[in-house]
Amino acid sequence: MTKSPEGEPRSDQPPERSEPATVPDTPAPDSSADPAGAETPDADAAPTLDTEPSSQPTDPQNDAPGWLLRYHAWLDERTSPRTRRRLGIALGFGAAIVGTLVVLVIKPLGLDIPWAAWIGLFLANWIGNGGILVPIPGLRFVGWTMAAHQGAEGPTIIVGLVAGFAMALGQTSFYLTAAAGSDRLSGKGKDRSGSAADLVRRAKDRTRDFVERHGFPTIFTLSVLPNPLTTFATVTAGTMGMGFRTFLVANFAGHVILGLILALFGERLSDR
Repeated sequence: MTKSPEGEPRSDQPPERSEPATVPDTPAPDSSADPAGAETPDADAAPTLDTEPSSQPTDPQNDAPGWLLRYHAWLDERTSPRTRRRLGIALGFGAAIVGTLVVLVIKPLGLDIPWAAWIGLFLANWIGNGGILVPIPGLRFVGWTMAAHQGAEGPTIIVGLVAGFAMALGQTSFYLTAAAGSDRLSGKGKDRSGSAADLVRRAKDRTRDFVERHGFPTIFTLSVLPNPLTTFATVTAGTMGMGFRTFLVANFAGHVILGLILALFGERLSDR
């Protein structure tokens, strides 16, 4: 050992250098593996079905068959109201003319084909009450008149049943379309002013209130009585989720009674 100029001992050996810490080797990532770490799906594995529930809301009170709702919703979306109205006018008033001619012209000639008159009676009342999802002005009154007229000429009970079932089926189409969520049957139209418009608006508000509070009696009563608010009450019942079976019973019972009343009324008039 030697001494430094300052008098401190100094070692002649070079200082030891510390070795850097070794880092353990890590295996290189496999290029065939998923970068996210997920396992690759097996090509032979069977596909899994998506069991996630539908996001479409369902109304627990609406017990109408799904295929009926889908059909009426599809029919309302695929065809325009103008097209249906033109078709309804042609078929409805055409059937009314044919049914009336059968009773007034063909029957007096000795050709008894009551089924032709009944078909005309059915079509006029079915279309007039919404069978093609659009109201036809004046056709409901024509159907009522045909029921009374044919009730005087043919078997009264059959005429009343045919007319009643046709009216009930037409209103059922309105109900199903409203229950399926149609925007065209929401009842919202242009705001109109005037005493007549105010009267109609108050009548509709009162009808809606009665349907919401007393569904079955309201539908039944409006079905028995010939009035212009039956269709509005039907649409309200479908929109608010009135039970399909409840509506069917009230609707068919009321309209069958109405058909029988019209046919009996015509028979009484012919006896005088």
